[in-house]
Amino acid sequence: MRLICAILCCLLPQLGQPLAAAGAAMNCSEAVAYGAVQGISEFLPVSSSAHLMILGAALNRGDCESAWYFDLSLQFASALAVVVIYSRRILQLLCGLLGKSREGLRLAALLFIAFLPGAICGAAMDAFNFGRANSIGALGWPLIGGGIYLIFFEKYRRRRRGVKKLSNITVADAIFIGAMQAVALIPGVSRSLMSLSACLFIGLAIPNAVEFSFLLGAETISAAVCYEFLKGNMMAMGSIPLCCTLCGALVAFFFAFPAIKFLRYLLVSNAFISMAYYRIVLGALLLSHFYFRLT
Repeated sequence: MRLICAILCCLLPQLGQPLAAAGAAMNCSEAVAYGAVQGISEFLPVSSSAHLMILGAALNRGDCESAWYFDLSLQFASALAVVVIYSRRILQLLCGLLGKSREGLRLAALLFIAFLPGAICGAAMDAFNFGRANSIGALGWPLIGGGIYLIFFEKYRRRRRGVKKLSNITVADAIFIGAMQAVALIPGVSRSLMSLSACLFIGLAIPNAVEFSFLLGAETISAAVCYEFLKGNMMAMGSIPLCCTLCGALVAFFFAFPAIKFLRYLLVSNAFISMAYYRIVLGALLLSHFYFRLT
């Protein structure tokens, strides 16, 4: 939390500066900054895409197309941390797909079902070229709205502790979780916020909710990367040096581990609601900053 606040304190005052350096080649120090912000914010309910856009505005990154695919590669790197942390579960899923684990096959099927709503909505939004925010100011309202939602959700969660295991998840539960995650296609909402809160809503115990949410997120990010790669869109990153992409991805991967650990601490210590206040303050700062800039 302190690290994120420190980053924002450095970035927000720079948002109003002219884009004099827009389009300049990215360097490794900027890539490291992107990777750190992505790794920290991907698994916290604060919207990694919003934070990457804020950083991009602060660093005057003008090439929106290459920046978007660069951000996607960083998200994929942070998703690999989930594969490492839940390697045993991943192995069980693979055994299930090979017909060697009934429980693994059932969980894999549920993850696929939960993935479908977001995949369908994402494909539809891509077909109509809709869904990517083109203004930092446009992120203000989703950040504030997500913060208000989180406040009410936390009041509900504290009255009803989850006890369900992954083996208790039903098809209806998976569809509900997937539908909630699909809402995060709106820039600034946060995939982690929506999928994790949905898992807790259906009564999953905290460790199981975190696991299912992150496995679903890793699946979604991996599918998005494969989709864009097959379409040839990942080649748009050609303007960003390979060494920068690798530096950013490596930092995103390693920073994801403490972020996941910190999220677990927030949930267990009942400090999760602090993320709501953070979102509201950040959203208000963005709205006020761009309102005064326009006037």
